[in-house]
Amino acid sequence: MYNASPAQRPAVDIHDKSILMVEGYYVDDIITIGDQMATHDWSGAVPVFGNWTKTFVFDDGGKEPYVAGGDLENAFWRCIVGNVCWNGKPLADAANIRDTYRQAVPEDYEMFKLWKDEIQIAKEGQWMLSNNTLPLQYTIPLTARHRRMFLTRKGYLGMGTNATRIGDKVHILLGSRVPFVLRPVLSSHASLEYLDPVPKAYELVGECYLHGIMDGEWFSGGEQIKQTIALC
Repeated sequence: MYNASPAQRPAVDIHDKSILMVEGYYVDDIITIGDQMATHDWSGAVPVFGNWTKTFVFDDGGKEPYVAGGDLENAFWRCIVGNVCWNGKPLADAANIRDTYRQAVPEDYEMFKLWKDEIQIAKEGQWMLSNNTLPLQYTIPLTARHRRMFLTRKGYLGMGTNATRIGDKVHILLGSRVPFVLRPVLSSHASLEYLDPVPKAYELVGECYLHGIMDGEWFSGGEQIKQTIALC
């Protein structure tokens, strides 16, 4: 559903049998994270959603301009749904993800607001809500469960794995369809010191959704500096 690194051929190599060498672009640092959406019913999602709203939708109710265009509220709800929505086709009949999900459209925002109201009155253990929000009920568990919303220094909103921490860094790796969260390794592998230039060492935290760069937008503004990255 995404193409964060269009027309970029992957560059991958193995160093010293245990280090994956890749090339990519640094995007930004994560400076704020929200609670983990670990719940398995909609009632339990309410306090997590409240935490995300309080943490990331600021004083003007989300009307502040977003760094990648539009306003913050638009980025917020699209981030939660991964900017996709179930298209109504039976999940079991889908040959691939594109058969079952489509890109979210502005009209889906009204359904998102209704979903916010419905989860407020959901009972403990309740999984199904009304048919009016069914597309989001089949979308949000895939895009938000066991994940954390985060904010980067430049103002990007994203969704990462539950292991995401403040200080992690978002990168686009060449040839990847999604960005990745990487964590700097404090003690670099000794064999890296003999390379010229010495690559920056990271551990892989996981893939992420970062609203505003999922379709190659990162490469349309300004000069991007390619880096060699060592994943230890």
